[in-house]
Amino acid sequence: MTLTPAGVLSGTPTQGGTFAFTVTAADPQGDSGSRNYSLQIACPTITVAPTSLPTDNSGTAYTPVTFTESGGIGAATFAESGALPTGMTFKAGVLSGTPTQTGSFPLQITTTDSASCTGSVSDTLTIYPVGGPQAMVPDNETITVSDTESLVPAIADIETITITDTEPSTPAVSDNESITVTDTLPYAPITITPGASSFNASSGAGTPGEIYGPVTFRANGDTGTLTISESGTLPAGLTFNNGTLAGTLSATSAGSYTFSVSASDVYGDQTAEQGYTLIISKPIPTLKISANPDSFTIAQGKTGETTLTFTPSGGYTGTLALSCSGLPANSACIFSQNSESINSLTLSGNNQAESVVLTFETDVNSQQAGIISVPSPQPPAAVVPALAIWFSSGLVGFPSFRRRRKMRGKNQR
Repeated sequence: MTLTPAGVLSGTPTQGGTFAFTVTAADPQGDSGSRNYSLQIACPTITVAPTSLPTDNSGTAYTPVTFTESGGIGAATFAESGALPTGMTFKAGVLSGTPTQTGSFPLQITTTDSASCTGSVSDTLTIYPVGGPQAMVPDNETITVSDTESLVPAIADIETITITDTEPSTPAVSDNESITVTDTLPYAPITITPGASSFNASSGAGTPGEIYGPVTFRANGDTGTLTISESGTLPAGLTFNNGTLAGTLSATSAGSYTFSVSASDVYGDQTAEQGYTLIISKPIPTLKISANPDSFTIAQGKTGETTLTFTPSGGYTGTLALSCSGLPANSACIFSQNSESINSLTLSGNNQAESVVLTFETDVNSQQAGIISVPSPQPPAAVVPALAIWFSSGLVGFPSFRRRRKMRGKNQR
């Protein structure tokens, strides 16, 4: 650009940018004046070609491609940014070489003219494996999908899972296709029986030292084999194994215990039933007495025999004094166990039944005077007196029993 003495600014700019200058004018008398100016030279639109590149195969010499520019000023230089496949080069605007790497490679070619103005083009260089594009289809890689949902849907378990295949080398074009997998597995809600309320009502109680159960829990619904498990604290002596709750309660297991039962299928879907309660209460000691036979008739001068069974429960302990009262004259009763006469029976608290033979004798002889001292009267020959013995409601009619047990430092009878 030039400014003539006549004040004419003209020329063909070869450099872009903003340029500040001052113009001064003077008359023949030497008077002058000045003004500052700014001239901005804009860059032209520069176009780079080609806008697409031919493909090639790995191991095959690539037909060189020469990049050109138009619209620039003066000589132009070229530069490339992006990762070229192994074996390819870019020099002085020429792309060439023998690629040994397959895939899609984004490139940007930039040109700069003599006025420092630039233009660029974005291309993609695609290198196929040996054999060409057909060697890359179909894209049969294996994709594994895991449904890691943490909660079981209340209704049909039909969720959509989206997977992005980011395989880096094949196919030749962008391999970021979206693959959609739909889980259409039918879902049936998992149920556990017995539920907490029915269990608590029918099986929610036990006694220390006694056998509990077994109670079997079952799960139904969803898919495949269901696995049942228990969480919470169980009384000592009880186990939960494969859905069965059973065992012998420890003597020290009295208390209240809460637990839950869960069931899961092969896909991890699960449900949990909470609120199961076991109340282990200390037993109330009781004693049941029965006789076999519970009634019979003894003719005078004869004997009668029955077996008394003492059945304790709840850890009943104590010593029973065995005796009879209200017998007819010249009659006696004898208690025996294992063929030996006894007058007391001790129950140790193991809830084991004990049997005692009770024998009634009539027309007692003189050797039995220590038991019954009243002589037996002789009845008329035509009359045969009889001794009637009965046991009502499991309690002995004539025999009487007294319990001796030591409790808190004092004796009770």
